[in-house]
Amino acid sequence: MREIKDLGQVRHKDRNYRHALFECPICGKIVEKIKKDGIRIKSCSYKCSQKFKEERVNYRPYVIISGYKYLYKPNHPKTLKNELYIAEHRYIFEQNIGRYLKDDEVVHHLNGNKLDNRFSNLILLSSSDHSKLHAYYSQINKRGGIDNVAI
Repeated sequence: MREIKDLGQVRHKDRNYRHALFECPICGKIVEKIKKDGIRIKSCSYKCSQKFKEERVNYRPYVIISGYKYLYKPNHPKTLKNELYIAEHRYIFEQNIGRYLKDDEVVHHLNGNKLDNRFSNLILLSSSDHSKLHAYYSQINKRGGIDNVAI
């Protein structure tokens, strides 16, 4: 809260406390508080602090997790558990095919770049086919075959 006026020391329960007048940034009310408390707290009352929490938007438009970009989509049915984010490549693919993806469907990046989420770079595979594809590329790389194969 913003300090308006220092009221000096006031004796309270065998101790001296420095008091001041503060203005609540939420309701605009002027309140008297112990100076150290008024500087620390963000509002004049519990009611105002709840309003402050409601107004605060505590999310990012996107986050990067394990190299993948996740978009803030709180109303999407396929968001991560206890989160409000969905993988961007899955979201883009859903928008282009016009339906939600099934749990056993995987969107694969053709060029191996997890942040390249152009629809032309994405293919839809079953979980089984996706595992087989990665196993195939892994075998090629072990044999010293094609360099820089996209996985």
